[in-house]
Amino acid sequence: MRGFTTVHYPELLAYRNEGLRKVGARFTDQIGAPPARCFYPTFWHSNRASDFPSVSLGPWRAGAAGPSMIVAHEATAHRASVKVLDVGCAAGSFRSYLELRDPARTIEYYGVDVAPATDAFPIYPSIASVGTGAFDLVFMSEIAEHMPADTFAEEYLRPVAALLKPGGVAIVGVPNPLAPTALQRDITHVQHYPWYDLYALLRFFFTDVDVIRTHFVYGPRRLLSLPLKMSLSYFLETDWCEGVTAIARGPRKT
Repeated sequence: MRGFTTVHYPELLAYRNEGLRKVGARFTDQIGAPPARCFYPTFWHSNRASDFPSVSLGPWRAGAAGPSMIVAHEATAHRASVKVLDVGCAAGSFRSYLELRDPARTIEYYGVDVAPATDAFPIYPSIASVGTGAFDLVFMSEIAEHMPADTFAEEYLRPVAALLKPGGVAIVGVPNPLAPTALQRDITHVQHYPWYDLYALLRFFFTDVDVIRTHFVYGPRRLLSLPLKMSLSYFLETDWCEGVTAIARGPRKT
């Protein structure tokens, strides 16, 4: 049986080339073409109660909000209320992060997970079981690499595009396979997605896709080693950014 990527290879190749041109690249070996951005821990005053994982630093707390969380919050920060579907939600740390950043905002939160870790909000076993939703934000952080691209396209991206309301946004975060340290020692990783292939898959289902390369500086060693890592990556033709986050808008009918 021919899968999604085989059937739609010509379109995906065209979208990959479109993505290259969009960031000023001609070839896939121009791995540093998309914009890069460093992310740092989130800090807040300790008298603000939050379930978000954190450590105490005197009167402050610090929490490790990943790049995709921060990008997703920024993409919807202007909305007075937001309806969120978190795919691969686990215990809902993204929900806690949104509440931490905007405690006065109305957040309607739903999750998708095969092994729910909480009953604090509705959790569905699959995207197909969500039905209709009209979500402002669909958040998918580090789930695509746990499945083949055919599965990710047909069982995740296609229904997600149908669940977004007009003006909604989908955030997809994956490890960057062009960074050596991102080929993590995780036996559950099935397929990796270079930024140009992630762009092509998303572009098939959305009219507007942007991609950024991300690097999370969560400790002193990573901060101090950053200049060396950036220099070495140039000469070794690798990427110093360990993640990729895509922002997709404008669902297409496919």
